[in-house]
Amino acid sequence: MAGKGFLVRVRLDLHAITCPGVWLCPSGKVALRITSLGSTLESHRVSPIFPLLFHNEFHFEKTFTRLAALTELQQHFEREIVRAELIQWLGPCNRVVVLATFETDLADLLYPVSRCKRLPPGVDVDLLMDPMKPFPGIIAPKIEISTRTVIEEVLGCWSDETRNADSKTIDHERRGPARTVIRQRRVCHNRKQPRTEISEA
Repeated sequence: MAGKGFLVRVRLDLHAITCPGVWLCPSGKVALRITSLGSTLESHRVSPIFPLLFHNEFHFEKTFTRLAALTELQQHFEREIVRAELIQWLGPCNRVVVLATFETDLADLLYPVSRCKRLPPGVDVDLLMDPMKPFPGIIAPKIEISTRTVIEEVLGCWSDETRNADSKTIDHERRGPARTVIRQRRVCHNRKQPRTEISEA
């Protein structure tokens, strides 16, 4: 079926995860999994010592079809969920433990300025995670991230989801941060826990 749609390309630059004063269990590497626009991607694994320095890029892409205007695309963004999980591999069996999670809609992640009019354009994006039971400490880890979004208006047949040469591009960019310091207790979680599976959207 021919019509108009929007091709959305999102790049998330993961800089670091901070949580001053927290000591993770030293027996396994950690990584961040991010699910968005129907894909689940994972960072490289790093040593479990805060700050966790990743410097990874995540690329997500999706074509939203049969849309007449950007206002309709914004409504889709408000329904698209972005989920991040801080995970660690523990023990000789390499069992996966979810330490903390973060979840929001795509609109809130890509355009935080529109939700808070006091913030100037180009602000840093900090994502405060929700600690899970295995996470040691009394404060939550924070993801430091930058986002870049390219939106192309496309015309064509949606059966093959291809891009038409007729396109307009809208480019948005945010940069990512470093803040606050808090002290926490030292904990090692060596108790057995069931493996957590991440299902793709």
